[in-house]
Amino acid sequence: YQHYKLAFETQDELIRSLAIIGEMSQGNVMTRSILLQSTKIFSELTEAEECSIFLLNSAGVVIESMLARGSVKREEERILIGEILDKGLAGWVVSKRQVGLIQDTMKDDRWLNLPYQPYSVRSALCVPILKASTLIGILTLTHSQPQHFSQETGEILAAIGRSLALMLDNILAN
Repeated sequence: YQHYKLAFETQDELIRSLAIIGEMSQGNVMTRSILLQSTKIFSELTEAEECSIFLLNSAGVVIESMLARGSVKREEERILIGEILDKGLAGWVVSKRQVGLIQDTMKDDRWLNLPYQPYSVRSALCVPILKASTLIGILTLTHSQPQHFSQETGEILAAIGRSLALMLDNILAN
């Protein structure tokens, strides 16, 4: 019961936050603000140490992103995202359209350690942000301790992500 209560409270907070952002900004600023607020809320809910999010267009191309490592040069960001989608957990989630859970990154080859990664990752949870069967985005949460995340947490985030997908899809359509 507590998990569901927390999920509904989180979803409510996300919707209220996004409504406020929508009233105060527009275009690319609004999109980035929504992604930033979403990563903050999902990180707090799961006690994740790091979080990244990718927003995709209808062709599956990343059109906006926030990397866990923070701001990087555009070319470096393009290369990192390409590697992550080609060889990492996020790429697995794109192909499977389901939650990807890694309990221990040292024992799962879906995890890709990136060069000069400024943080340690031992567990990861990657959630598709879906509107029906259309992939709108990918959220990846990480923690330095193994077995930090659970499949149940992933399913709760996927449910909340469906609400987020509707909002993001609406923004992209305008």
